[in-house]
Amino acid sequence: MSAFLDELAEWVASAQRRRKESLVAFLAVRSDIEEAMRAGYALKTVWAHLRETGRIACVTKLSAPMSGDTSSSNALASEMHLLASN
Repeated sequence: MSAFLDELAEWVASAQRRRKESLVAFLAVRSDIEEAMRAGYALKTVWAHLRETGRIACVTKLSAPMSGDTSSSNALASEMHLLASN
């Protein structure tokens, strides 16, 4: 096997581990997220708070939303939905 294929296989295994860790972290704070959203907080705000306070260390690559753009929040919601459904 080439060095590239070895590197790729290692990266895939690492990505799978990170995804599982992200799922565990998400499930640990899921009820808090749901409660905050029912209270009217934006999902992106809740996520930022959880990351800044160290309650969750997941990294989600989102660009800053433009005025009126909800695509970042939608992307975050989609990622959280994917984590929750696995």
